[in-house]
Amino acid sequence: MSAQPGQPDEVTLAVLAARMDDVREDIRGMRTDLSAHRAELVSRGEWEQRNRAVDARFQEQGREISTLRTSLETKTTALDARVTAADNKADARRAPWWAVGALVVSAAALLVTLVPLIARP
Repeated sequence: MSAQPGQPDEVTLAVLAARMDDVREDIRGMRTDLSAHRAELVSRGEWEQRNRAVDARFQEQGREISTLRTSLETKTTALDARVTAADNKADARRAPWWAVGALVVSAAALLVTLVPLIARP
């Protein structure tokens, strides 16, 4: 059957129907994708609530870090004081250099005095 001018033939109608079916399938697929995407969305109120919860956790961690830092500084200061006291105590026990030098000089003087006495027959 041949189509008259201005009238579509059966083949053209079949192609058009096939393409319309493809378009319908594409639209169904797009609707399915859109529904899946909407299911993943979070409402603004829920999003703000989550952000407030995260902000609260950050503030708690900040306070905890500050407390730990203060505790560490306190312990470090106490430890520094103990080390300084131990160093001062060790310095107090240690003889000054001039005392060691005086001991060496007096030992030399004693040897100089005793050697001639021992060497006499």
